[in-house]
Amino acid sequence: MLNPKNADYYPSVRLINSRLENVHQDALAYIMSPPVEWANIDDCGEFPCTGPNNMLIQFEKSSFAGYITPYSINSDFQIISGNDENSGGFTGCSKVSTWNGYYCNNDALAIVLFESLDEDKLTRILSPIQVQSMNLTSRNVLNTFMDHLWDGFYTSMKRLSRFASLI
Repeated sequence: MLNPKNADYYPSVRLINSRLENVHQDALAYIMSPPVEWANIDDCGEFPCTGPNNMLIQFEKSSFAGYITPYSINSDFQIISGNDENSGGFTGCSKVSTWNGYYCNNDALAIVLFESLDEDKLTRILSPIQVQSMNLTSRNVLNTFMDHLWDGFYTSMKRLSRFASLI
């Protein structure tokens, strides 16, 4: 499960030689969607921040034991967020509705993190940014990071122009 307070960026997780014991496939993961409440002037602006839509967990050399085990899962696989417009276009990925995500056999998946280097990167909003695959099978619409600064009782209206994208 993702941290429900994190709107910005989830570093990719790489699990090597993990042993999953008595884990049902439906309980292997749950990836939240960005809450609509984040779409407000104090937090993310016009639309919710997109951190939860760009999440990657990589499993390598996993083993399964016990009475309950995941079915149809290899020892090397990936779990990515359920942003259908983006994740649904990746090769080797199939939607798992109970995870709100995708099961993938695609070791080319990654997260790219980029940001504006301009002096006004906290005050000039560059979103939305679109990252689209060359073969046009996936499109990722990104929002800047959430406003985490405060001026007394009010948010600062400063949002870092940094973006994380699942590719």
